[in-house]
Amino acid sequence: MMKVTPEPSAGLPRDDNLGGCCVLGDKPGDDSGRLETMPVYFVYIMASRSRTLYTGVTNDLVRRVNEHKHGHIPGFTMKYRVTRLVYYEATPSISVAIGREKQIKAWRREKKVALIEAANPCWDDLSTPAPESSPQRVNP
Repeated sequence: MMKVTPEPSAGLPRDDNLGGCCVLGDKPGDDSGRLETMPVYFVYIMASRSRTLYTGVTNDLVRRVNEHKHGHIPGFTMKYRVTRLVYYEATPSISVAIGREKQIKAWRREKKVALIEAANPCWDDLSTPAPESSPQRVNP
């Protein structure tokens, strides 16, 4: 599974950067110069201030994080105020993304915390831009 790392001070990639991976041509070795966009799916972990965790999968990370932040969808994240994006991974395969989501959801809390802290030791909200004066930001 590949990881997407936004630019250090950019927060989450903008919608135009979430369009997918580009592949040249229709077949391997085709150098026609045509670009095709493949879908990208994200497995993500959100946290509350008290570190209640929620794991999900989406094809539009910016939209989904905004839904969690603004309480647009009633449920667990709205009830427990789970609004901070603390970890995410990207893959071009929905089946891989769903499998990874199920794998993470089956883990004990300690293993999820270790995954988050390996990539984001300060539990920063990865959906907000890093301050201009801060050193390079750690992203998953």
